[in-house]
Amino acid sequence: ATPGIDFNRESGRGTPFFYYTQGAAVVEAAIDRFTGELTIPRADLLIDIGRPINPGVDRGQIIGGFIQGLGWTTAEALIYNDRGALLSHSPTTYKIPAITDVPPDFRVALLDNNDNVQNIRRSKAVGEPPLMLAIAAWAAVKNALSYVSPEAAASLTLPATGEEILRCLTLTQKVPLRSLATSR
Repeated sequence: ATPGIDFNRESGRGTPFFYYTQGAAVVEAAIDRFTGELTIPRADLLIDIGRPINPGVDRGQIIGGFIQGLGWTTAEALIYNDRGALLSHSPTTYKIPAITDVPPDFRVALLDNNDNVQNIRRSKAVGEPPLMLAIAAWAAVKNALSYVSPEAAASLTLPATGEEILRCLTLTQKVPLRSLATSR
């Protein structure tokens, strides 16, 4: 067992984790108002991983985790049939991130923090935490929709797929989905 872990579920007090990995992300999103297509031209990440063991490997883990998170927040919709069976159960039935989904301008910075003295080599987790930073991509889509209308932004759900973005846009333009998608 990890030393120093003590958490009382009933009271909600204690120390449930040995340490925390903090980070921040700023994402630029562009949406096509007629097709719902989403592009992410830029992403900036800052993450505290303690003292990096191997900065090159750590950077790769951060990028990979973030791209996995982009799939979660912008592409990988769970679709069920009317009997509740999952229809989007594999990469053949939903879109997973591809190399073309990596933002062309992708910046990763590591916070200089060697204060995590209790952990081995003063390092912190590097693979999973960046996945959660990808919620910034969904927030960027929501912000982009707010420039079209507050109603479009308010109705956005996860994931922000092209279909979901187009659905939000049709709510505000009073135009049937078919004519919006085919209009010039």
